[in-house]
Amino acid sequence: MEKPWRSLVEGLGELHGPEDAVITGLSYDSRRVERGHLFFALPGKKTDGHRFIPEALGRGAAALVVEEGRPFPEGVPVLTTPHGRKAMAVIAHRFYDRPSEKLLVVGVTGTNGKTTTTHMIRAILGTQMKVGLLGTLYGIIGEEKRPLPHTTPEAPDIQRFLWEMVQTGHGACVMEASSEGIAQERVTALRFGAAAFTNLSQDHLNFHGTMENYFQAKARLFHEMLEGPCAIMVDDPWGERLAREVTRPAITASILGKKAHVRALEIQETMEEVAFTLEVGGLPEGLGDLWAGRRFSVRIPLGGSFTVANGTLALAVAAALNLPPEKALGALSTMEPVPGRWELIRKGQPFSVVVDYAHTPAGLEALLSAARRVLSGRLICVFGAGGDRDREKRPLMGREAARFCDAVIITSDNPRSEDPLAIIEEVAKGAEELARERGAALYKEVDRKKAIALALQLAGPGDGVVVAGKGHETTQTIGDRVIPFDDRQVVRSLLEEMGYRG
Repeated sequence: MEKPWRSLVEGLGELHGPEDAVITGLSYDSRRVERGHLFFALPGKKTDGHRFIPEALGRGAAALVVEEGRPFPEGVPVLTTPHGRKAMAVIAHRFYDRPSEKLLVVGVTGTNGKTTTTHMIRAILGTQMKVGLLGTLYGIIGEEKRPLPHTTPEAPDIQRFLWEMVQTGHGACVMEASSEGIAQERVTALRFGAAAFTNLSQDHLNFHGTMENYFQAKARLFHEMLEGPCAIMVDDPWGERLAREVTRPAITASILGKKAHVRALEIQETMEEVAFTLEVGGLPEGLGDLWAGRRFSVRIPLGGSFTVANGTLALAVAAALNLPPEKALGALSTMEPVPGRWELIRKGQPFSVVVDYAHTPAGLEALLSAARRVLSGRLICVFGAGGDRDREKRPLMGREAARFCDAVIITSDNPRSEDPLAIIEEVAKGAEELARERGAALYKEVDRKKAIALALQLAGPGDGVVVAGKGHETTQTIGDRVIPFDDRQVVRSLLEEMGYRG
């Protein structure tokens, strides 16, 4: 692919040097620059891309994007711009022939539930067309899964994925839109044909600073980038506020009996599945003619009350797009488990084991309350909190574990540069008093494998063990070391050592 330099940068800032360059690729990492590439020199958390301009030019970069006020070499095509990341997003959109204008792109944002909801929407849309996915775990083009570098990849990565989807006959893409990705302009220039909001609770405050900033980052998806209808869960005050403020046609949804267009009623849960009645009232004009005023029986072969919330929201998106209800319901009834989301580990043991990514106070509450409701025996939880991340949520997570569990084992998550024991103590501060009041056992074990082993040893027939926080992750970051660690594989291995090989 080749594009004239001027056609990519028109209107984005001030041009310097020759203007006749031809661009053959986009790079924001100097190590990946190839001859003919445009190199984006961007300031980052740990380093500054402007330092790597000589390396990029040495590798054959044909042009540069540099932030205003920064030095740049003469004799090279250069764009200086006040917003390097925003310029990168627009340039990538142009370079890859504006792919989001040729696909139905559905964005899903919120604190918890994004991954499962995107998979559900993809399954529903897949009854009508070929659908790609961009999420936390991987990207999917056709049936090929590809690992991703970030929850929301950088703008050139996103645009290239979408371009490939267009080239391979896809009609839609469902993607997770993280608040950091939105704030860092990674999805700027995308045209979203529909969007969904799951919920908002405390997380990422190390990046956003306040809940208001966190909310505003999420809301940008609906106010600035959305060109079609949306669906909004209104079971928390932030969802209610977004529903009031959004100007695009919106379908509201609730599983808690709130006033909403779409409501989940008569909810039934087991470890293996959920079932409920979906009640659809009158809908905004022009939305969901096939759905309005009807009731539907819904069954989803995944456990957890959050599955009800995610399924209700996915069906609200289907209604907003007026997709056939029967096909949407059929798609959810055959859903495959999403890796690391309420993932049941079965080796013939007489107790349940669930591995889940829940890593926020609200996520832990939803996970543990759901497990508590369906278990006949005791609930045992293993979890930790990530280092170099929001510290305020740590005691809140400890308190949620102590609210629901009979045994709480606090361990390491990804401690990163922090002292793992110090993190554990911060989490424990929120758990200790309530655990004493409830008579719950409280353990602290810095070694995550030993902590999981302890939980399995404590479990008896009818009990449930929840291993939370890392879910699908296959590594653990301790200091500057990244070591292989997969909760699911660790659980399976430990169960086999205990004699369970089913």
